[in-house]
Amino acid sequence: MAFSQRLYDHWRIALIFYFASSLLQSVTSAFFSRSTTFIGSLTLDVLLLLMLIPGAVYILGEYTRISGANSSSLKRLSKMMEIGLVAFIGFGLAIFRVYDIAYYAFQIALPYPPILNYVQNAGALGGELAMGIAAVFARDVGPSYVEEPEVSQSMRIWLMEVLEPLGFMLVMLGLALGIGVTALAAFFLIIAGAILVPLGYLVRKFWIPRS
Repeated sequence: MAFSQRLYDHWRIALIFYFASSLLQSVTSAFFSRSTTFIGSLTLDVLLLLMLIPGAVYILGEYTRISGANSSSLKRLSKMMEIGLVAFIGFGLAIFRVYDIAYYAFQIALPYPPILNYVQNAGALGGELAMGIAAVFARDVGPSYVEEPEVSQSMRIWLMEVLEPLGFMLVMLGLALGIGVTALAAFFLIIAGAILVPLGYLVRKFWIPRS
């Protein structure tokens, strides 16, 4: 609790390091990744990750705070964070894992055009910036606490709460395991997660329970 409060009180510093880490990561990945040694690259990645973590934790807290809000402004900001997260995962991690899974699970060497490296870095950077900018505006727009609306317990609510998070976790687990001997298992995890996430979304949006 003390750490969370300190992070919330010093949110500007956390986000400054977050934005700096995002920009430096994008620049180094695009222009200097091939000219550094493994140890140098690993050291730089660890330092940038340490700079990124406080801001990322703050952004996650802000998203949790505003995701249940009724305000249209806060809804737009939470949607902006979600789009930013999807862009960051898609460009920053998923594309790499597609190549790894294709090679290790199916022995398919996909072509990797040089321009794709710049596209990946630009997409991941755009996602990180979108999440950070949304967190800045959320601080200005919303109160420090957003009361979540009360909902009645039902099968629809249970499925809504379970399917999307479970699908997201399966996708993330698949992306994390998508290399080497676990690539084929990772492929099936991603497929399962990709089915559960939209299924949970459809339940949340369109299933109207009987009164």
